[in-house]
Amino acid sequence: MDATDVFALAHLDAVAQAALVASGAMSATELLEAAIVRLEATRELNAVIADLFDRGRQQAAALDASGVVRNGGSGPLAGIPFLLKDLGASLAGAPEAMGSRALRTHVATESAWIVDRYLDAGLVVFGKTNTPEWGNHCTTEPSLFGPTVNPWSPSITPGGSSGGSAAAVAAGVVPAASGGDGTGSIRVPASCCGLVGLKPRRGRTSFAPGAGHGLEGLVNEHALTRTVRDSAALLDAVAGAAPGDPYTAPTPKVPFLQAITQAPAAQRILIATASPFPGPTTHPEVVAAVERTGTVLDGLGHVVESGAPTIDTDAVADAIAVLHNVSNAQLHAMATAHLGRERTDTPLRRRHERPRCAARAHIADSAAALRAAGSGTWHDAGLLRRRVRHDRLDVVGECDRLGGDLVAARRHVGRSADRSSADGARRDDPAPARRTARNGCAVGRSVAQYIVCCATSVS
Repeated sequence: MDATDVFALAHLDAVAQAALVASGAMSATELLEAAIVRLEATRELNAVIADLFDRGRQQAAALDASGVVRNGGSGPLAGIPFLLKDLGASLAGAPEAMGSRALRTHVATESAWIVDRYLDAGLVVFGKTNTPEWGNHCTTEPSLFGPTVNPWSPSITPGGSSGGSAAAVAAGVVPAASGGDGTGSIRVPASCCGLVGLKPRRGRTSFAPGAGHGLEGLVNEHALTRTVRDSAALLDAVAGAAPGDPYTAPTPKVPFLQAITQAPAAQRILIATASPFPGPTTHPEVVAAVERTGTVLDGLGHVVESGAPTIDTDAVADAIAVLHNVSNAQLHAMATAHLGRERTDTPLRRRHERPRCAARAHIADSAAALRAAGSGTWHDAGLLRRRVRHDRLDVVGECDRLGGDLVAARRHVGRSADRSSADGARRDDPAPARRTARNGCAVGRSVAQYIVCCATSVS
């Protein structure tokens, strides 16, 4: 296969590439090797932070040798090269850092239920993608691995927390990659990178064996794709429940891949072009795109109206703060168990003592209070809810390189076009703090940052 063919494959979606394997026109091994060439050609994006080439080659070779794909005994995705987000998609025996320095040597001991479903569908896993530490940010620039670059422009963030997966798909490395979404972690990167990003309904997939759900049911696992049919095919592959799940979604009447070919009944659809949260106004090009979509939907027979649900923005921000504080306390416990000790007093931690880093100190204090409260449950976190609410404005206002009130912070975060990832160093960067200052979301590594980012990014 010459270079032209390798990069021409990038224009085919997953279903089309799988059809090549099923017809005998190509093998799963050939598809994988082409994807590896494309990955190596896009290393500067820093989308993939763990290479699993050997395991991918073994899986592809076994799939080719079995003949199951060409015998028609597989689904519509068999033989497709696939990447896993390095958070929420554990693969037994593979690195699993979750963007955290504390887990830089952590290796998963078991595979997530959803990953087993991917493998059962014949997806060939050959790498893991970058994610912010513990999924806490709407950008992807962990100090451990460095920032991921948006393939459309180095001056625009690829979003987060599934930013590595989004960048890899948008660059054509793979037709699809896994992701997870609690408060926009699939949808934000999809918007930043021009992809299809669906957050499924609660209970559509399982978090087994590690948990019953994530963020009290707010998180759902799925994928970033370039076509709707790939998203549907992947959802068919992972839809279902595992023993012990606290709840499940109703079984669809027909497979999603079939459903997208059928004309739905007329729906009443509200079109909103502004965020319910205060902050920067929606860009005119985005408004125009949403309005064009509304026109298309109206032409298909749906009832399209302007409007949006009314929400209590303070209550939403408070709830997200509580959920992420609980999640981070639990992940801190995991990191402590992995290290066999509490975190040491590193130079980064000493910087928390500076007045201009009061936000980081506040979040660290919140996590410590959660641990002191006991098991780190929702009830325990609720005891701290009032403190988080009262301090939120001060936390954002005192963050590094930020001043002013919450609105000013949101305006700063919204100026993603002013941030550049072109000079971001890779994982061996000796100055992660300087890199973050050049490239990062200035609110820093705090729950407050996630609140602000989601408030200005999710539509």
